[in-house]
This record gives sequence, C-alpha cells and structure tokens, in this order.
Amino acid sequence: MSDYSDDTADETGEGKISALNILHEIGIRLVPEKPTSAMCQVGSMIGDIDVETVRRVYHAMLVAASEASLHGDNVLN
Repeated sequence: MSDYSDDTADETGEGKISALNILHEIGIRLVPEKPTSAMCQVGSMIGDIDVETVRRVYHAMLVAASEASLHGDNVLN
C-alpha cells in the first residue's frame, strides 16, 4: 500500500478543506466571479467611487489575476 493518500477522494470533504488551506497559505483566495452588493458598497466607500466603477475594477482585477504569474515581481506585498 502506498503512503500517498488522495485527499480529493475523502468522503468527509477533508481533502477539499486541505486544498483550500494550502491555497490560503500561499496567498490564493477563491472569490466570486461577480462582486456581491456588500463588496461593492465597501469598495465604493473605501475608494470614494460609484458602485458601477467598483464592479468594473473588480472585473478588471479578476481578468488580470487570471493572466498573471504568481511568482516574482508580479505579486505585491
């Protein structure tokens, strides 16, 4: 029997939680494709911009993130 266990096959969902924990540890977050109303309201207040602009900025950031490398100078600290 192999020492390797396939966490994704775990019926309890522990494998999925482990995968999310790993993503979290390396700075990756799962976010909704479209911002929620609450997200837009907070973005609007913090950025002092209208909600539609917040939605456009959010979308642009997701597009850019999907095209960016996660190594080197591309990641802001």
